[in-house]
Amino acid sequence: MADTQPYPTLSFGVIVVIVGEEPKQQKFHIHESLAIERSAFFRKILKDPGKEATEHTIPLPEDDPDIFARYVKILYAGHANLTHASDAEAYTVLGATFVLAEKLQDVKAKNEVIKAIHKVQAAEKNLGAYLQMVSTIYCGTPKASLARCYVMHHLSERRFYGWTILALQEALTELENMSAELVRDLVSYLITTTKSPYSYGHDFEKYLEDENMADTN
Repeated sequence: MADTQPYPTLSFGVIVVIVGEEPKQQKFHIHESLAIERSAFFRKILKDPGKEATEHTIPLPEDDPDIFARYVKILYAGHANLTHASDAEAYTVLGATFVLAEKLQDVKAKNEVIKAIHKVQAAEKNLGAYLQMVSTIYCGTPKASLARCYVMHHLSERRFYGWTILALQEALTELENMSAELVRDLVSYLITTTKSPYSYGHDFEKYLEDENMADTN
């Protein structure tokens, strides 16, 4: 499968996004029309008569250039698949990329990340990295996030089945370092909605956001 997809409506206009701080700061050049189409965050900035819109330069000093590069790939390739990463690396990158897409208010990018996470999960490896990804998503998303519901679904209905005592002990150790909100939601989900583990995977699409409802103002 090709790693990129055509965008026949792209304009020649380009914005510069300056990500991170020195010495690791990087500049990314993105088609303005694509940024406006996909990201409500960029759309709002570029439509306001401020310095960023005038100079077509947007600073993101608090963000990670490597993760932003992953986001740019999603913009142009149309998917978030990681073909050469271990499960642990994939969980780390995808969790951080989802949080960035949440910040940028790019619904399609968020959905592509969830699809990629779903593919990685088939391997069922590296519990610690997976739980850290869950924590990253929880720390970077609002309470009503469908991504939160998705990871609760997976933790309770797939990962807790068939675990050894050692694996469960590892999970408990990881959870001790995570937010009380995450642990509370997990316990609630386990009590109220646990189903057969064989039901997992058939309806994960319900956790994708409606791309047609994205703000286009």
